[in-house]
Amino acid sequence: MAFSPTEPFLDVVETDDRTVARVEECNCLTDANIEPLSRKLDIVLTNREGRHIVLDLGQIEFVSSAAVAAFLGFNRRVNAAKGKLTLVNARPEIRKVFTVTRLDRVVDIRTGSDAS
Repeated sequence: MAFSPTEPFLDVVETDDRTVARVEECNCLTDANIEPLSRKLDIVLTNREGRHIVLDLGQIEFVSSAAVAAFLGFNRRVNAAKGKLTLVNARPEIRKVFTVTRLDRVVDIRTGSDAS
């Protein structure tokens, strides 16, 4: 399995009660590509105070500690904007990283795509 730290693309879909952003065109989030993703996530958050932001990680096969830190920082910014962040579709090995780093204690993480 080859990891490709290419710059991620976000496919963003708005619904009545949430903004869903799907990470695409890369299979890993590392220090080599997390900064562009963080900038894109901040753009998603702009003018969306109080929104439920759902980040779909279904295509991601690897996350580094830099990615975990970025998710934690984005969660803080979403909370400051009176919103909620949910990470969905994370593979079992990614969920394990979230558990070991205790990210799952501060960020809502769902196994499927349902972020109700």
